[in-house]
Amino acid sequence: MKKKPAKKFTWRMPTPCADCPLSDSKAGQHLAKSLNPGRIQGIKAGLLQGSHFICHETTRQIGNGSNLVCAGALDFQHARGITSRYEEMCRPFEGCKESRKEIARRLKGLVRPETSKAPIPRRKVTPC
Repeated sequence: MKKKPAKKFTWRMPTPCADCPLSDSKAGQHLAKSLNPGRIQGIKAGLLQGSHFICHETTRQIGNGSNLVCAGALDFQHARGITSRYEEMCRPFEGCKESRKEIARRLKGLVRPETSKAPIPRRKVTPC
């Protein structure tokens, strides 16, 4: 039985969506205005604090379920000199041929639950 070639580890969208609510595009602004009042401000506040944000086209609710980080959110953070902890952990694995589950197993213990106030342990992550 032939084994399927492993897919490369992907954690982010390669480019912002045409209707990214964090962009200045007409479609993006239309989508942003369609959200609940204060939602975009809440997203931006989280991004400024170093959180990550999942692209609307990849969520389980309205997207394809792949849960990739929003490229528009990354652009927003990078323009302000911010890097999320999630990005710090994922960058070394870009292009790896391990599954997300295998990488998650290797990273176990590096991520604290969102409800926890405990500091995040800083350990060196060994890439593939």
